[in-house]
Amino acid sequence: MKTKITLLITLMTCIQIFAQVKKQEVKLRDQNGNPKLIQLKETKISNQRQNIEGFIKQQFKTSENTEFKAKSNQIKKSQRGFESLKLQQYYKGIKVEHGRLNAISKNGNLSKVVGRYINVENLSTTPSLTEEQALAFALKNINAQKYIWEDKEREQFLKNEKNDPNASHFPKAELVIIEKNPRSKKSELKLVYKFNITAIQPFSSQKIYIDANSGIIIYKASLIKHTEGLAQTRYSGTRTIETQQTGSQFRLRDNTRGNGIHTLNMNSSNSYSSATEFLDNDNNWTSAEYDNTNRDNAALDLHWGVMKTYDYFLNEHGQNSMDNNGFEVRAYAHFGSNFDNAQWDEVEEVIRFGDGGTIFDALTSIDVVAHEFGHGFDHFESQLEYSGESGAIDESLADIWGSLVEGYAKGNSSDNWLIGEEIMLLDYALRDMSNPKNTSYRTQPDTYLGEHWSTTGSVHTNSGVMNHWFYLLAEGSALTDGINDNGDTFNITGIGKTKAAQIVYHAQTVYFNDSFLTYAEARVYTLQAAEDLFGVNSLEAFTACESWFAVGVGDGDCAVEYDIAGNNVVCPNNTYTYTVTGLPTGASVSWSTSSNIQIVNSTSNSVTVTTSSNGQSGQIFLNVNGAVSERDVWLGRPATPSRLSGPSLVNTGAIVRYSTGIVNGATSYEWRLPYPYNTVSNFNYFGQGWELQLPATGIQITAFTGYAKNSGYIQVWGKNECGNGGAKLLSVSHATPGGSKPGGGGIPVNSFGGNDSTNNFVIYPNPVDNILNINLINDASGFVKIYNLQGQLIQEVEITSNLLELNTSNLQDGIFLVDIIQAKEKTTKKIIVKH
Repeated sequence: MKTKITLLITLMTCIQIFAQVKKQEVKLRDQNGNPKLIQLKETKISNQRQNIEGFIKQQFKTSENTEFKAKSNQIKKSQRGFESLKLQQYYKGIKVEHGRLNAISKNGNLSKVVGRYINVENLSTTPSLTEEQALAFALKNINAQKYIWEDKEREQFLKNEKNDPNASHFPKAELVIIEKNPRSKKSELKLVYKFNITAIQPFSSQKIYIDANSGIIIYKASLIKHTEGLAQTRYSGTRTIETQQTGSQFRLRDNTRGNGIHTLNMNSSNSYSSATEFLDNDNNWTSAEYDNTNRDNAALDLHWGVMKTYDYFLNEHGQNSMDNNGFEVRAYAHFGSNFDNAQWDEVEEVIRFGDGGTIFDALTSIDVVAHEFGHGFDHFESQLEYSGESGAIDESLADIWGSLVEGYAKGNSSDNWLIGEEIMLLDYALRDMSNPKNTSYRTQPDTYLGEHWSTTGSVHTNSGVMNHWFYLLAEGSALTDGINDNGDTFNITGIGKTKAAQIVYHAQTVYFNDSFLTYAEARVYTLQAAEDLFGVNSLEAFTACESWFAVGVGDGDCAVEYDIAGNNVVCPNNTYTYTVTGLPTGASVSWSTSSNIQIVNSTSNSVTVTTSSNGQSGQIFLNVNGAVSERDVWLGRPATPSRLSGPSLVNTGAIVRYSTGIVNGATSYEWRLPYPYNTVSNFNYFGQGWELQLPATGIQITAFTGYAKNSGYIQVWGKNECGNGGAKLLSVSHATPGGSKPGGGGIPVNSFGGNDSTNNFVIYPNPVDNILNINLINDASGFVKIYNLQGQLIQEVEITSNLLELNTSNLQDGIFLVDIIQAKEKTTKKIIVKH
């Protein structure tokens, strides 16, 4: 029996939906080679949730135990029409700490994937220690005299706040997976208990990760983010504030912004249960009433400062409070006794401000308030670890927002490149973003690893690098010396605070998705943000790159990659034109190609090429001012493939198909052709117990019961616009045991129709008429000899390729023996029937 079907099908573009991305689409990798930033240009994937997750699993080759979860409210629109879906990685249902990806879409297609994927395989998720045993190890390490849950007032306050009689500060463990050394190659993975623990005496608040099997501390970090340093004086003059009437009085409560802003009085205590309302009789909060020895007017600065910070983020960036969901901001004034600090408390999710001592006045100036709000914003958005370079970036981001909010609230004419200048009792500021090395203030480095760089990783010191980068990006270098600690000179024209702020906000909300972010990675992500917002060859992206070079991050090669538009395939002896847009005026431009492509002619904006090569890849190069952009193309027909990718065993009653859709109500098996195939030029199937159908979505074969464990072959000829690329062949068989095995011409079917993959070849069709096809899976050398049953040699053909077509039209009907003789294989005999 011989069945042959020939047809032509145009495949949908999405046939490669889960293919690996092109090499040039991966813009950043981690120390283990995993992509951290994928920018999809040639690969097209729709932004449906299942498509995104399927692509991510294929790209990172995840195990079946890995999944990604996202809350529905995490899908949000960003600037310029971008949409973000933030995904948290899980392994066997357990959260992989710091394993987060952000899938960024635009115009209905996935545009970028950014973040940190952690490869977890063969890790036991069964802890040896109980939660109680792990907590004992954690408390032994902290060794505090008193913890927050041991304070009855603090416990009762939490119950009241949460409206939950069972609420408690007592640590509750979360079982997670964490990297022991996240910046090392092949970092060891650990199953750990994660605790958030706050101690009162001595004070500390930290997250601590305990090995769930050994009790060893794997990692710990502070949960308190705060402003350290050299103090401030303050105040913002007469301002309009939002209040709430309660009885006959008014309190510092604003219900017009998000879910509210509530400013409370800690009364020099560190216990929230001691907090009371600030109250006024006539809603006219005068200096005569509040400029007192308690510095109560500091609370007015605090309340107004949070209001203006909320307004800035909403009006300038569309951000609705810290979490973009109207998070209620609770702000506490008069925290502690002589407390020279202001803090974002990650456990309580509040901001609190001391009254200072001998160095600081009350720490509620507008830039300090916005700084602490910025830490809360980071807590909900990018979740940077508060140590090392990620902690320095966190501090810098808070300073950047503090500076921007001060300009927004008071006018950009104010000297808002100083941080904390208003709260100082002495005539200086905490930090100077325009000149971090200014010795009048807290001295910081203005160059990565340069002078004043903290080798111990002080976050408040090393933040000067990104602070100065932002200043240069916004203002330029006209007021600087134009040289960094590496001896590099620079001359930068700033793009203004508004555009600079847009770049930082977009980078933080879309790309800063790695808790252990480094300066080098921050550079890549801010440049990507600038390209998203203003274009790949924009002045803004160029200035962002120059500014990083000026602070010692990056090599100064600030030319950006250009998109070279044109056909994906170059057919021999034809000409094709490739173009580029947006070149800078007066740029030095040249085109070149790989050796198998010839240039016919070129201009600054285009190149026309041809080729005589066939079945291989080639490259087109564009050089703009010394920076090279590359475009990969395919030359000629596809190379002859060896096998078709797909399942080799299919269940009886199931459907095997060549298409991209799924047949409703039936199990479906699919086979796909890789790039550069875009068309099926011919399709065959051989074997018994199969029926061919041609639905609208593609080719479909049904495997019937009655022929269980029967074998067959599926063969597809793929081609592109240059022509046929050769056959792809796959052996398949029914998975269900039992059933009949019909033969043909008295010969058992397994002797001529079975799966020959173990013999490294397949022969079809069998019985044969005029053409016998032999597909060799491995070695393409040797001889094929055909004998009759008397042992006479009838035909001999040298093996010159993996796919042979033997003309058998001269053979009489009957049974013949075929010998496959290969150099590296023993002779294999095969029975065929000619009819």
